[in-house]
Amino acid sequence: IPAPRDISEDELEKIVESEDPSQFRVPMSLGEPHAELDKGGNGCTVFDVVINKQFYDKTQKSQAFDIFLLTLVFDGLESKYDMVFSRETVVLKNRKFFGKVAEQTIRTKSKPLIMEMETNNNNDTSNEKQGKASITEVKKNRGEEPTIQIIREPPEGKADFLVAQIDLPQIKSAKTIDLDVGGDRLIMEAHPSIYYLSTKLPFRVNSTETGAQFHRKTKVLTVTMPVADD
Repeated sequence: IPAPRDISEDELEKIVESEDPSQFRVPMSLGEPHAELDKGGNGCTVFDVVINKQFYDKTQKSQAFDIFLLTLVFDGLESKYDMVFSRETVVLKNRKFFGKVAEQTIRTKSKPLIMEMETNNNNDTSNEKQGKASITEVKKNRGEEPTIQIIREPPEGKADFLVAQIDLPQIKSAKTIDLDVGGDRLIMEAHPSIYYLSTKLPFRVNSTETGAQFHRKTKVLTVTMPVADD
């Protein structure tokens, strides 16, 4: 999960009191509810929330950022699941989570987006046609192109993030997904030859801070990409 832009407590206070507090956004992943037992053995509902570790450490040192984060989490859960939560909180010092944390994040190693190919200088028309047919065949063998929606955050002004939502109804696990993001290009391949996507992004992005989550229930891959400072 990428970190939000670094701001001070004074800047945070001004943003919260402004007419558009949404100008400061914190990338996070809100997991599905699951039933667990609390310390007293009573049933409770648990939501897994994943954020950037550096930003989380910052909230632990600042009451202002801690309250801001909790407000964002509660607002996000209430909006996503149409529920109302009590804002009274208790910090569990000896455990970081209840039950088993659900799979949310895809971690991929950096890969070259362009492969070196042997070139043939022969200008024979038949060879050119044969080459084009071969390329078409390779694309078909890679799988069908999934539906993708790209959203910029914030919607107006300077873009801080791009969020890509890719529908993968035939995928059961993130382990079968390969993802490459770099420059202004996103490439996704789901094995074995189920989906293949190569799309141009509206902005150049920071690939080292890009995060991705695959929702196993909705079958949606969400890729959060910080816009690069050119």
